[in-house]
Amino acid sequence: MQTGQRKSLALSKFQQAGKATIDKIKKQKSETNKPKQQGFDVVQIGSLLFAAWIVIWIVAASVISAVFFVRYMGIIQDNQSWYLRHGSARSAAAETAAVLQAAIEAKEALIASINFGLIRTSYDYAAIESTLAPTMLLKPFLRSFDITFSDRVAGLHIRHQSEEGGRQLVLQSNAEDCYLLGTQDSLLNCRAFLEFSDL
Repeated sequence: MQTGQRKSLALSKFQQAGKATIDKIKKQKSETNKPKQQGFDVVQIGSLLFAAWIVIWIVAASVISAVFFVRYMGIIQDNQSWYLRHGSARSAAAETAAVLQAAIEAKEALIASINFGLIRTSYDYAAIESTLAPTMLLKPFLRSFDITFSDRVAGLHIRHQSEEGGRQLVLQSNAEDCYLLGTQDSLLNCRAFLEFSDL
């Protein structure tokens, strides 16, 4: 073989090797530039499951909160209606019964004092006052007590008022002997009861 042919053969082999190397590099670059196939790996699956669990938890918490809120409002309304039907009505009934009972107690105390001889005549103002004082002073909602006498045309109006020394009874009468109620403001008491009886 001649020297020129050997050189051309070596050059062609070298060129082929270089071309093969270049092709190989191009092939690798083209493979790296191709988009990877879409697939799910373990991390992606775990992330999706965690996100789904968070969404389910939020929805469940919202539903449970709404149910509890509706139930709570229903209980509040039921309690309010029960209180209005039972609590308020019973409280008003008890208060009314206490007020009426105070009037009945004052009347019964007066009748008992008459029956036992503590009050002997219609002029016995001191005994009448001492009989009604406990009931009227301990139960201020019993504001006044009126007595009329069958043996004379006269009446007695008893009420209580707050003063510096505490609650005190005030007796007023339209009788001629109204001065027996006391020397202090006796005329005023007589006139006040006359005005009261005219109403």
